[in-house]
Amino acid sequence: MARFKKEKYIEQLYSDRSKKWSFRVHYGDISKTFNETNYADVSVAYKMAIQYRNKLLADGLKVLKCNRTVLDVFNEMEEFSTFSPSTKKKDLIYKDKYLKSDDVLIIDVNGATIQESLNKAVFDASDDTLARVLSTWRKIIDFAILKGYIESDPTKLVKLPSSKKIAIKKDVEVDDDTISSIKNLLIKHKTNKEIAELYNYAIDIIKLTGCRPSEILALSKKDIHFKAKKDDYDYLSINKELGEDEANNALIRNCKTKESIRKIPISHKLKAIITKLINESEQDELFFYDGAYIRTNDIGNKINGICKKYGLSFNLYMLRHRATSIWFLNGIDLRTIDELLGHKSKIMSVEYARSNIESKQRAVEML
Repeated sequence: MARFKKEKYIEQLYSDRSKKWSFRVHYGDISKTFNETNYADVSVAYKMAIQYRNKLLADGLKVLKCNRTVLDVFNEMEEFSTFSPSTKKKDLIYKDKYLKSDDVLIIDVNGATIQESLNKAVFDASDDTLARVLSTWRKIIDFAILKGYIESDPTKLVKLPSSKKIAIKKDVEVDDDTISSIKNLLIKHKTNKEIAELYNYAIDIIKLTGCRPSEILALSKKDIHFKAKKDDYDYLSINKELGEDEANNALIRNCKTKESIRKIPISHKLKAIITKLINESEQDELFFYDGAYIRTNDIGNKINGICKKYGLSFNLYMLRHRATSIWFLNGIDLRTIDELLGHKSKIMSVEYARSNIESKQRAVEML
């Protein structure tokens, strides 16, 4: 029978022989009993047991805090979190390359610790990378606060520095001849013709929509909407993407941002391709073969091999940049481009666009 309010780690004991109460505190390997006979009143023994328990908890948390390094907290956070496998991989890369604080105790991390790691990276990291490094620090600190290892947030004291890295933009231009060459070589060098044709369908759809490869590879027949009435229009419903689980198995997951959920009108060129793909697909998923999804890495690795062998420059994301550049050069407004690309930031859409040699020639002719 319990006479007093139940308290964690405190066992209430009553002796029928002595008619006295005792309170046994259990915490880890520690056990101590507070007997009523040793105090003026039973309530005093009970209060002493609570005070002793509270001290053990405080000391235990203090020991726990002192023993937790940045690496300990990071690993615990990765195990506890619901971040996607790709996000976890990126966090690990940024931590290993830029944080350089694995052995630092989490209670010793302050604004200067974080600022120093950012300042050391300004010559070899872009502004975007520096922002991601700070984001990784914030994840670690937020988790440490959640677990009670620290109480304050030192990232609030940090100023994000501007990168001093001289960034050379990658060549993202790709012409129709290169695209045609890649498609022909995929058929030539892919043993399974059906899979090679699916690769080429993916290339065509990305080229004619500007969508992310992972979004196109997640398409199913129910995502294709052909107009039922005169006032309707044909469109692709982009509402999911193809990713990977912890074991690198392909899986369908939700889009990362609300801006990524969108409708992409189907052009006349694309309609013929989509219709043919639907007619050739035996299941609802359009890029699914022999019980497995066609993954971005599957196509990417094959394309990389072809590019090395034939000295070509191409990857699937170049098709997304190509679409953006065509829209910009033809006067499509930035708002429309953002919505077609599913971008949250207008800056990213501008970064995607590239001028071509014709536009540069027209520009200098104006001088």
